[in-house]
Amino acid sequence: MNARAEFFHRVRFATMVKSAEALREQDGREKARALLTLLPSVDVAKALEDTARSGVIPTKYKDDPTFFRAVRYQDADKAMRYSGGRVAIKMINNARALAEIIIRFKSMPKGQAKALERAAKPFMSVKQVPRKLNKWFIQNEKNVEYLINAYVKWPDKGDDSPDKYAVGPFEVHNTLQLEGDDLKKTNKVIESSAKFIRNSGIPGANKTLYGDVFVVGKLSGHNTLAWYNIRDDNVYLRPLLKADMDAAHSLTHELGHRYWFKFLPKDVQLAWRRYHAGKRYENPDVGDQIKEVMATIKPGQPMPLPIKGWSRGGPPIVVGLENTSNPRRAEVVFEMPRGAKKGQQGRLKLTTIADFLGSQASRKISYPTAYAATSAEEHFAESFALYAMKKLTGVHKENFEKIIVNR
Repeated sequence: MNARAEFFHRVRFATMVKSAEALREQDGREKARALLTLLPSVDVAKALEDTARSGVIPTKYKDDPTFFRAVRYQDADKAMRYSGGRVAIKMINNARALAEIIIRFKSMPKGQAKALERAAKPFMSVKQVPRKLNKWFIQNEKNVEYLINAYVKWPDKGDDSPDKYAVGPFEVHNTLQLEGDDLKKTNKVIESSAKFIRNSGIPGANKTLYGDVFVVGKLSGHNTLAWYNIRDDNVYLRPLLKADMDAAHSLTHELGHRYWFKFLPKDVQLAWRRYHAGKRYENPDVGDQIKEVMATIKPGQPMPLPIKGWSRGGPPIVVGLENTSNPRRAEVVFEMPRGAKKGQQGRLKLTTIADFLGSQASRKISYPTAYAATSAEEHFAESFALYAMKKLTGVHKENFEKIIVNR
């Protein structure tokens, strides 16, 4: 590149960076302002709670039909459901966006990592409008205020920030301020994932090795180790105290999503979708599955599947089997070990457990993992990670090479 071209390249790059910073600043201010305008809904929620208990409508809300519903139902959540659903969605979306801006661009004061996680998680992990809407507004008032204050008061993250550093091709943001062995192990996961992809032999896979990796807390979900945000093209990674293969798999899987969206040609993507759609579950024999459950389920073990209404204080513990003379009518007796239902017992047919475990087994037979069955994209990301790690085998490996590697 000659001197003139290099000069204009630097100017163009600097302009792009400044535009991105200005857009981020404007976006952050808008999200914070939007949350401020939504905070009065918390006062409404508190007034609804008082009205539902006392039956007395505050003077300022005498003409509000929502409060008449609260009196009629004597239930603040039911009253709020008619008017607060849209407000809750706006609050969730704005709080989630503001939390992402704070994580990406703000320098976190020492000791604030857990507080930020607590404030952001209710918005970043929620999947739908909460059922107990009124209580949700009241419980999250402090979380909204924390996010607004963090955005306004925390300094911007500069290039010299000690929490921002390079690991291979990535710029890592240590937002949780991990230190010592915890930091080394997390960095090892990032290095391992990059190495797997470099040596994978997948065409263009190296193109995914760039950008920011944000080390964050339990924001996105209960069992999520990593996730890719297509909106900002960034990868988020939970603090990993074990540099194990599962953690590297999760990060490589998320980079597989980046490859799917940004580098996989549309015709190849379509071919993979057709391959996924053509898969059929290979169901194991139900009778055999029932016998297997009878042979393996033992008193004192946790129940092998989630049971609706019995999650709090769970998982339920197996007490024993009944009606075993006819396996299709046999039942498992279980008991709650703790929580409000501690000591209470329930029953579940053995066929229900067998069906559940059979479904799980069929997914493992038909797909490289059970999770790969959820969609064509997840099927691809799982296959991408397993192939890069030299763990994809059999027909799954053959088809991945045929459609993706040797295209």
